[in-house]
Amino acid sequence: MGEKGKKADKPAKPGQIHAGHRARVRKRFLVTGLQGFHDHEVLELLLFYAVPRRDVNEMAHLLINRFGSLAGVLDAPEEELCAIPGVGPHVAHFLNIIPEIMVQMARQTFVEEVPVLRGPNSLAKLMSGRCPACPMGHMLLILTDALQRVLVVHPYPSLDSISAKEALTRAANSRAASVVLVERVEDCTDYPSQEKLRAILRLSNQMRMLELPLRDYYTVDFHEDHPPHSFARSGQLLPW
Repeated sequence: MGEKGKKADKPAKPGQIHAGHRARVRKRFLVTGLQGFHDHEVLELLLFYAVPRRDVNEMAHLLINRFGSLAGVLDAPEEELCAIPGVGPHVAHFLNIIPEIMVQMARQTFVEEVPVLRGPNSLAKLMSGRCPACPMGHMLLILTDALQRVLVVHPYPSLDSISAKEALTRAANSRAASVVLVERVEDCTDYPSQEKLRAILRLSNQMRMLELPLRDYYTVDFHEDHPPHSFARSGQLLPW
């Protein structure tokens, strides 16, 4: 057949270019679940439903590289997600919804198992049974509901790395009512310095202005004879 008799190749329709890849990933999930999936592959599977007609593999890699893990991506504030090329408000909002769904599922399914944080003893139990020991000087930001039940625990490398605005965003994502901060220190009996205490009070005041209660600040040294030290109970942190 001559050149004139040949049919011109039809251009691929939008969505067809990566359809085969998407179908393979979905089939793999249906067969094995998420077993064997890397974080970027799980994220790519999620992004299929937020970005229906575009290759999202590169976007998934960029997100994991920026936030470190799948959990880091899902936990990231919307404005930081939007800074990644290709991620707009629609995708960022979609990713922010997922942790809220997980929290809601936990509330409905494991209500009787949710730890309640009402003082040093309950914190010590939480730290030993549910939270991994954080390195010296590191922080845990614990979000609780109105009944002081623990919703989510976020690790931070230091107090300076926590901002009131970010805490508010995380609280909003988890529908949390208040915040508790925990710091791993060398010795609870000789802490804090005046400089550190001023930093804690400054963060508490910033949260107060945002109407997000910093209900307590604990120091934990994991010595058996040293229970967690509560700044609220000692009067170092003004009550709400």
